[in-house]
Amino acid sequence: MIALREATAADAPALARLHAQSWRGFYRGVMSDAYLDGDIDADRAAFWADALALPAPGQAVIVAQEEGDLAGFVHLHANHDEAWGSYVHALHVAEAFQGRGIGARLMDAVGEWCERHGTRGGVWLWVLEPNAPARGFYERIGARNVELDVWEAPDGGRVQKLRYAWPSPQALRTGAGTAS
Repeated sequence: MIALREATAADAPALARLHAQSWRGFYRGVMSDAYLDGDIDADRAAFWADALALPAPGQAVIVAQEEGDLAGFVHLHANHDEAWGSYVHALHVAEAFQGRGIGARLMDAVGEWCERHGTRGGVWLWVLEPNAPARGFYERIGARNVELDVWEAPDGGRVQKLRYAWPSPQALRTGAGTAS
């Protein structure tokens, strides 16, 4: 049984491990092997320790767990952009839990969180262009590709990124609900 809850500072190490594992799995060939095989665990550990110790206003981190194991998480910044609305910074599902609708449940939780907190505008995120599985997932849950830009990757590379957006939290919830 998958349970969703908001993250606490105690979740930082598990979030960091999953974040680094996801990057190694999905970004191989997108970012340099030297970077991915380096100490991204420490980089992600520092990121999550800071993000959860001193949360930014409007930040939400929702985790999915099964019997104490981290199945996935989503990281949201409410009202991040005047034009686009609330920004989903990261969504990751552990490999052992993929294909079970957890990503859709987490995105539905984003929409529900935005509704509950009265956020303005829509919901959006960036997806790296080479990450076809993520692009397909977001399209299946109703997102539209609305912009192309370039990501300055932490390894020094440049990768095309696509902005995917939903016009409202309700549209996100509708799309996520049909996919879960």
